[in-house]
Amino acid sequence: MICRKNLVETVSTVSEIVGKTVRTLYNKLSLLKLVPKIQGAIAAGTLPVSQGYLFAANLGSPDFFTMFDEIMEMPVTNVKLEKMLNAYKRRKPESTYQKPIPIKKKVAVLQNAKSYFEKKTGMYAKPELQTFLDELRVLVSFMEEQVQKAPGL
Repeated sequence: MICRKNLVETVSTVSEIVGKTVRTLYNKLSLLKLVPKIQGAIAAGTLPVSQGYLFAANLGSPDFFTMFDEIMEMPVTNVKLEKMLNAYKRRKPESTYQKPIPIKKKVAVLQNAKSYFEKKTGMYAKPELQTFLDELRVLVSFMEEQVQKAPGL
C-alpha cells in the first residue's frame, strides 16, 4: 500500500521529470477516479478535460450521472457546470431511511378500527364487510410470514 507521504514524493519526482506542476499531475490522476463512461467522453473529446476535473472533484454529488447526461446532450461552460454541482451540494439529500412506526401505534390503529365497527354495527352491507375481512386476512397472512422471518431475540 502506498502511503500519502510516498505518493507525494513520487508525484513530486514525476513532476520534476516531466516538467508539469504537482497540481497538474494530481488533476490528471483525479480523472482515474471517474467511471469509464466519463473517461470515454473525455478521451473522445465530447467532454472537456477541465469539466472532467470538476466531475472528479464532485464524485459524491447527488444526480451526478443525470448531470453528466444533461451536459452531454446540451454542453455548458465550466462556470455553469460548477454552479450546477454547487447547487446540488447545497441541497440536503433526502434520507432513504425512515424510522419504523412503533408496533404499539399500529396496534392502536387496529383497536380504533374495531371500536369504529362496533359503533357502526349494521351500517355496512355484507359485501363491504366481506371485502374488509378479505383484506384483513391478506394482512394476517403477511404478518405471519414476517413473524416466521423475524429474528428471535
